[in-house]
Amino acid sequence: MPDPQTSNLQLFIPLNGADPGSWDVPMNANFNQLDNCFGANVSIALSNTPVTLSAAQYNTRIISFTGTLTANVNVTFPAYGRTWIVQNNCVANTTFKVTTWISSAAQYVALPPSEPMMIMSDGSNIKFLGLGRVGTYWDFAGSAVPIWVTGSNPQPYLNCDGTAFSSAAYPALRDYLGSATLPDTRGRFRATLNQGTGRLTAINGNTLLANGGSETITQGNLPNASLPVTDPGHTHSVNNITTATGAAGSDFNVYIFSAGNPGANTLAANTGVSVTTGGSGTAYAPPGIVGGLTLIRAG
Repeated sequence: MPDPQTSNLQLFIPLNGADPGSWDVPMNANFNQLDNCFGANVSIALSNTPVTLSAAQYNTRIISFTGTLTANVNVTFPAYGRTWIVQNNCVANTTFKVTTWISSAAQYVALPPSEPMMIMSDGSNIKFLGLGRVGTYWDFAGSAVPIWVTGSNPQPYLNCDGTAFSSAAYPALRDYLGSATLPDTRGRFRATLNQGTGRLTAINGNTLLANGGSETITQGNLPNASLPVTDPGHTHSVNNITTATGAAGSDFNVYIFSAGNPGANTLAANTGVSVTTGGSGTAYAPPGIVGGLTLIRAG
């Protein structure tokens, strides 16, 4: 009777009294298998057709994918519990995705470009391992959510665009945010909660995900400036000044009409005009950069 084997790594289980004089055969095979699973690596070239891993390929610790992608490629893993270190080193790996999955799996992951990742299988689905904490932000420098994110199920990150998300798919994120609506960071600077400091006043700095709207530059944001206008030693004639108004923070307006008697009104020499804004010079906003997207770790 042949020795039975384990369900995951297919290690031999010698029966009591079995393999007389040849016990080394199954045991040596076990040691070789364990050595491969803990230390071996393999490189697999991809292009545009699906790949099902062979036992020699999936019984390794590290799997690197190479080649030039011309289409999305699904890579099928065995239906048993394991962890692997995988790396998508393919050319065009930001244009096309490499998906690791188990046949008919409900959950699967697409691999990010060029970085080693750890994935795990529970025998039915494949998931990311150690990708990051649910609820943490990721500032991404691109202009669109990467294909490896949108190509995974469930998506490991969601774009913070203020839309609703599935609380059934992302229950922990719903609990953290208090609702099934994503933060809306589009065109906004992000700040942390006041936490008792009272520093944020323009928006509710004590309420999670409170949104600030448009802001208006006030007089206090302007620098305090004095603008004198003098012309010493000269006499100037103008035609009938009818109105001259000026106030702090407003324009200085002079209304002059051409009709009238020239010389009827004469401004004295050394006359000056001073307009003061009355501002305190309070900073309004620091220089900024539009850096891309803010995503949140969802699950």
